[in-house]
Amino acid sequence: MTHLGTAERAGASPDFFISYTGADEDWAEWVAWVLEDANYSVVIQKWDFQPGNNFIQKMDEGLQQAARTVVILSARYMKSSFATAEMRTAWQRDPLGRRRGLLVFRVEDCKRPGLLSTVISVDLFGVSKEESRRRILAAALGERGKPPAQPRFPVVIASGPRPLFPPERRVQARRAAHLRPSRSSRSRSWSSSRSTSRRPSGAVSRTHGPG
Repeated sequence: MTHLGTAERAGASPDFFISYTGADEDWAEWVAWVLEDANYSVVIQKWDFQPGNNFIQKMDEGLQQAARTVVILSARYMKSSFATAEMRTAWQRDPLGRRRGLLVFRVEDCKRPGLLSTVISVDLFGVSKEESRRRILAAALGERGKPPAQPRFPVVIASGPRPLFPPERRVQARRAAHLRPSRSSRSRSWSSSRSTSRRPSGAVSRTHGPG
């Protein structure tokens, strides 16, 4: 990382070249600002291409000299012949992504066709400004995605009865055993039922005739 201002780094190799299309210029400036605010050096057309410069020459210099290229990806980007040419140039320099030479920041929900389908991207849309900044810098640093705090324990809502947590299973088994009749009570109940079934029918029923 170079720790130089725009004027001071005139002869230094920049850390990032920002590739974007005019419709996404606001996003490109936002990303460039976040990176330079973190002391990275950046080349972006809006700030660094001056009147009198040769556009194609400046574009080629930025792509060749920068350590890495940032793509501000949208559906409009993929329709721009200049933008996609920049992306292909950056991809060819690091096709396997070992140097992470191509960082892709999606600024809308769009497809990643062709070569970009093989590059892991970062979504900047649909999140807060602070989260967007965090994602940009995390991608630049190559940080792991491990969260700072322990993740929430997963809660699975099953369609049927949930499996019992092992301690709950033991408690349920003890309750079932407590409610189950003992052997002696079962024996008394069985003896009582036998004696009742053998009692003469006259002793247990009466016939009620007329009168």
